[in-house]
Amino acid sequence: MEFSTMIKRKLFAYIIGIFALQMSAQIIPVMGPIMGPSNVCSLPAAGSTFSCNASNGPTSYQWSVMSPSTGVIIANPTSSVTLITFPNTNLTYTLVCTASNAAGTSSPSVLIVKVYETPTVTFSGAQSFCQGSSTNLSASPTIISASSSLSYSWSPGSSLNTTNSLNVVANPNATTTYSLFLSIATCTNLATITVTVNPPPSFTPVISNTLFCRLSSQTLSILGNASTYSISGALTPTLSTLNYSVSGGYLITVTGETAFGCQSSASITFSVGNCTVGLDDKQRLNESVLIYPNPSDGRFTIKNLKLNQSIYVYNEMGQLIRSFENVNESELNIDQLMPGLYLVKIDHLNLKVIVR
Repeated sequence: MEFSTMIKRKLFAYIIGIFALQMSAQIIPVMGPIMGPSNVCSLPAAGSTFSCNASNGPTSYQWSVMSPSTGVIIANPTSSVTLITFPNTNLTYTLVCTASNAAGTSSPSVLIVKVYETPTVTFSGAQSFCQGSSTNLSASPTIISASSSLSYSWSPGSSLNTTNSLNVVANPNATTTYSLFLSIATCTNLATITVTVNPPPSFTPVISNTLFCRLSSQTLSILGNASTYSISGALTPTLSTLNYSVSGGYLITVTGETAFGCQSSASITFSVGNCTVGLDDKQRLNESVLIYPNPSDGRFTIKNLKLNQSIYVYNEMGQLIRSFENVNESELNIDQLMPGLYLVKIDHLNLKVIVR
């Protein structure tokens, strides 16, 4: 019995000795450097990966951030590798990692990390304007750091007055999306803004004949895509009150405007000529017979006729081609005349007319 007890005591002492020997052989972990970036970008950028390793059989690691530490997120604080996300501030942080085993905890390994705020901006300025004009665009930083520490690069730059400023003047000919590349230290971001360019209206003013008689009227037509039109120049409701002029010209300007407020203008000119070629105007007025328009497109109107007058139309060869005997109306229309020079004989009046 005593022999058995003695064996047990020796066995226990042997086990204790082995354990003590192992304990005396294990030492505290020795840390290596922290591996990871020393310059990082804050939110909204993704976090950065850091790692630390120690010798002497570490069983756990511990990550921490010295002041300031508010807002710092350490994804795996007890692992040798972790993702760390820093708040949206421009500060310098001290990152600390230690390792532990049964013998104790290592001395800390330290890494200084400079955190830069990810650059962001808001845009202002007119994003819609008329073709041929321009707009002032401004990019206002929304970050804590001073705007002077940011770098800017706009593209495309062909329609900008500058590409490296917060404020630019844009004058593209068509709708364009501009990209603004922002950078501060190693942190970058991309912002975009679209400028819509509205085209001016396209239209053409038309009158049937740009040379016509006084006391006659013509219709002004506008063919185009403007929403509204305004007319200025030598224009009256019928164009019949214009002063008689053989050589003078008159100008009508039409301005059209689209629903977006874009404008363009077009002009048309006309002249008021002598309706009775070769006949003195004073004599014609005294006789009170009017023939217009002259020249014409093949149709003439003879006005202020007396009762029972006879009218004869001769061509250049002197051939009678049309006759009207004993006309009892005050107005007569002669149409379907071919181009050329004609003589209209009304009693003792001989009037020359031209068909173009």
